[in-house]
Amino acid sequence: MGMYKQLTQLQRYHIRLCLKAGYSLSSIARRLGVHKSTVSREIRRNSGHKGYRPRQAHEKAMTRRYAAAKRIKMTLAMKRLNNRPRKTLGFATPNEVFLKDINNKNNVALVN
Repeated sequence: MGMYKQLTQLQRYHIRLCLKAGYSLSSIARRLGVHKSTVSREIRRNSGHKGYRPRQAHEKAMTRRYAAAKRIKMTLAMKRLNNRPRKTLGFATPNEVFLKDINNKNNVALVN
């Protein structure tokens, strides 16, 4: 599976020029070196009443990228803490349990 990468602003301007010139989505994709579904999705997501506008498309993409980066992904330790009933935590805070868990792992590593 290939590495995921987003379109650049220059590629978005290239899409606009090719659309104006009447190129098909497949030929635009070949020129950009991306899959035709990428071009199709880009146009669908970022077209409005005035058609495809690359500057606005790039701003929207950056907004979506920033919003995705702000989402917190649960780590394995966070999931383990969330799945434990409060009584098994010994009424300790999740942070205390996490630190205890880390210390136990460090002590086991020192013994081996």
